[in-house]
Amino acid sequence: MNNKTIKSKTLSLTEIFNNGLNCFEIPDYQRAYSWETTQREDLLEDLENILTLNNYKHFTGTIVAQETESKENFIYYNIVDGQQRLTSIIILLSVLAQAGYLDENTTKEIYNNYLFKGKETGNTIRLFKLNGELDKYFFRKLEQWDYYSEEHATKAHTNINNAFIEFKKWLDKNIITNPDFPKEIYSVIIGKIVFLFHVPETSAEVGLMFEVINNRGKKLSELEKIKNYLIYYAEKSGYQDIKVAVDNYWGKILFNLNACHQTSNDHENTFLRYTWIVFEQTNKSESYHVYNNLKYRFPANKNSNWQRLKLYIEFIAESAETYNKILTRNLISLPKERKIIEQIFFQASTASILPLLLSVYSKIKDSAIRLDILSAIEKLNFRYYGCGIANRSDSGNGHLFWLAHVFFNEYGTGNITNKWLKQEIKGFIKRECGDESIVKALTLDKEESGGYYSWNNLKYFLANYEESIAVQSGELEDFTRFLLSQDSDNKNANFEKEHIIATNECSAIIEYDDINKRRLGNFVLLRPSINKSIKDAPLYDKLIEYKGNSHKYLTPRSLSELEILYGTENVNKKETVYKSNFVIQFLDKREEKLINFALERWGFDNSKKVKLDSLTNDTKVYKFEVLE
Repeated sequence: MNNKTIKSKTLSLTEIFNNGLNCFEIPDYQRAYSWETTQREDLLEDLENILTLNNYKHFTGTIVAQETESKENFIYYNIVDGQQRLTSIIILLSVLAQAGYLDENTTKEIYNNYLFKGKETGNTIRLFKLNGELDKYFFRKLEQWDYYSEEHATKAHTNINNAFIEFKKWLDKNIITNPDFPKEIYSVIIGKIVFLFHVPETSAEVGLMFEVINNRGKKLSELEKIKNYLIYYAEKSGYQDIKVAVDNYWGKILFNLNACHQTSNDHENTFLRYTWIVFEQTNKSESYHVYNNLKYRFPANKNSNWQRLKLYIEFIAESAETYNKILTRNLISLPKERKIIEQIFFQASTASILPLLLSVYSKIKDSAIRLDILSAIEKLNFRYYGCGIANRSDSGNGHLFWLAHVFFNEYGTGNITNKWLKQEIKGFIKRECGDESIVKALTLDKEESGGYYSWNNLKYFLANYEESIAVQSGELEDFTRFLLSQDSDNKNANFEKEHIIATNECSAIIEYDDINKRRLGNFVLLRPSINKSIKDAPLYDKLIEYKGNSHKYLTPRSLSELEILYGTENVNKKETVYKSNFVIQFLDKREEKLINFALERWGFDNSKKVKLDSLTNDTKVYKFEVLE
């Protein structure tokens, strides 16, 4: 094969690299290396199967490459399609070369034909490069396959590292029964596998190839599809600034999504939906089809609104950075802001407010104002979604999507200001999840089924309550401590939601499924160790155990509060006062404190206080205090 531009031909790997005179690079707008163990195992299985066949050429896939320049004796290409398989094969060749499996001449052949030339003279020419920051790490691995970094910046770094390890283990395993296995596999890679190698003749054809790739049955995320369409759009319509924007921003988009582990198709589709809602279209059902809607709104012709399309690319990049910021909290420097974001994302559901968060971070740069708005959003989310007032088909998220869209697109015009957004949030709360709704959501009416053990925000609620008790006592506490996952080395390091009056404790409240055992006031956060031996004991025995061993168990502060609510003088009276009505009144006092805490913690203005009376004959067990 001579050193001329290839158009389209079935070629071996050696021919594709032209004995080391063709150089390949993954452009920044491409997805980082995403193959995982399953895909790599499929590749290795293919290679083993080919090894057993004589006089056989195995078609391995298509590689589409765009020629970018010709310099001296080298031709340089960007990989348009086929990068995952090609990257994996290059990693396997690197392991073969580095690990001493092959003779010296074959090892030099691998380096000179597929990895790099001129390294020994200090004039290294890379023959295969990955995209963005990942390539620095990749180059280190090509020099030292077992190079180890304690912290991988993205999932792609982990995938690269795992590929080197898995290929080395595979070779080591097979060499035990077949000492020539590495040499035979190398022969398969360079001689028995072939690719359809295509180099588009024009830039316009590159765009067309992207559109074909989008629709050939390969499962791509919506984010990948629109990236491909944007390149097609740039070439077809002639607006090259769109291609420049993709080149400049797409690597940053993928880096930030990788950094916050939003790399699956579902993750990327969800992220893109939110950006589309904020930027272009608030219709919930239409937001599931960003690729088709973008093509419809921005057709690849001269009359298309390329300026707005460019702004959308920039907004996607900005939103990916915001995503990284709010999901990891690593990029948030202000402690107060970090805490509010933690409060939001420790809640069980955040989907309906994420577009609003993207809009707020895009438009509000003043940290004090942003903190105030973020606090309002956290309160709204807990009241409406956290307390279960909304249902899955609620119309409320449509209004929140509209708020995000209007605030982003009309910010600074007319009356669309920070104050306007705050008032809209408060108005939403008043309409959809006012104080009466909150209290109703946190109490059980007489004969009401269900309970709070399965409430997915119970731990979050109780963690906030524990923190509030600490603040009232002038102490420091972090609510996240109560929400940490169980430590495998210390199984008592976490807290779990537990019944105060156990379901199996039937001395005062007889029925296992009595409503009072299911109510909010009957739950507390405990370490497993403190609850294990006394979980079914009467409450007075529990209170004695809690008090006598608080130094040992480091129990939450609310345990001390339970004794006060129960009455210190009543604890030692044991069963003499431990009757049904007494216990119910105790739970009323406990629940009353929790609900009034909720009205203050997630409220805006001074809320009325609530009184509970579960012994009433009324169906509703609560009432608001009447202010004189």
